[in-house]
Amino acid sequence: TLDLPAEATGSQRVSPSAPATLSLPDGARLQLPAGSVASETTITVKKLAVPGPEAKSSAVYEIGPGDVKLKAKATLVLPFDAAAIPKNIPDAQVKVAVLTPGEGWVEVPAQVDRTAGRATLETDHFSTWRIFWTGTWASEYNPNRPPVKLQVPYYAQGDSGWCWAASTQMLLKY
Repeated sequence: TLDLPAEATGSQRVSPSAPATLSLPDGARLQLPAGSVASETTITVKKLAVPGPEAKSSAVYEIGPGDVKLKAKATLVLPFDAAAIPKNIPDAQVKVAVLTPGEGWVEVPAQVDRTAGRATLETDHFSTWRIFWTGTWASEYNPNRPPVKLQVPYYAQGDSGWCWAASTQMLLKY
């Protein structure tokens, strides 16, 4: 799970004998067929508040409890702001990812409808999900990756406190 505040939360008690649909006001929706849970379970869907530039990728949705393994696949619909995706990004590069412990964001198969601004997928477990497009931070982000220390040369700075040539070289390299 991510330690982010929730913008919206919905929860519902689900029984094994009946189908259930849990929706948020923004259009996020989880549809569970009858028989998908082994026993009565309270399902929660949270839209998490993502700070900074990462918020442009899409909202992050956390569905729980995380220890529930479904007996039948559920349908998950995730809305996104299609206008936030640059026009030069082809539809095939708009993807859905699940946050996997130890691996970070991992792409999963989904039907992405850019015109409608939603992605639909089937899942047999609850987790944390988001939409991203190739070239955004999500495609390379891994919360478990150790930080990288960049070696910045300290020479020829004079009174400016930095070396423009070394800094430019570092930026081009990384």
